[in-house]
Amino acid sequence: MKKIAFIAAAAAVAFAAPAMAQDAPQVSTYIGATAGYHDLGIKDDLRGVGITNPKDGGFIYGVTAGVDVPVGDQGVTIGLEGNYNLGTDAIDSDYGIATKLGFRTGNTKLFVKGGYQWINLDVDQLTGGQLTEAQFKALGQSDTVDDYLVGVGAEFNVGPRTVLTAGVDSVSFDTVRGTVGLGFKF
Repeated sequence: MKKIAFIAAAAAVAFAAPAMAQDAPQVSTYIGATAGYHDLGIKDDLRGVGITNPKDGGFIYGVTAGVDVPVGDQGVTIGLEGNYNLGTDAIDSDYGIATKLGFRTGNTKLFVKGGYQWINLDVDQLTGGQLTEAQFKALGQSDTVDDYLVGVGAEFNVGPRTVLTAGVDSVSFDTVRGTVGLGFKF
């Protein structure tokens, strides 16, 4: 249910923001494709419950959508961004929402962000087939990880409505997720 609510909220931002932007032409809405790697950083925890060869990361690929609003005339923006990714290996999917604070310098915008992220785990891949999902949960483990997200990144204009993005973030300073993306502004 959380996924449906998140996807609905992200779609609402992506499609409603252009209507709101009619009064403020400098508002920027965007949608894009992303790919990267998410390292969960839980190998030691898994070894502590008897998993001998855990694989605690995976490649992710998905979509992002958001809106950035200028604050003053010094190149500062604030924004709201949602993401949804499918994963490989230990990650089934991850999704979240974050606020962004950006600083424009020429054709580049540097930003910091903070929000909340959910990660759905593939227990079979995570444990190397040593445990079923039921056995994993019986050990007091969960197949979903969720906590606050913090990150940094950059956005590079490569066309009038096209941007390349790169970012690194962490869920509760336990995981490391690096992504690159191609976005389209409207």
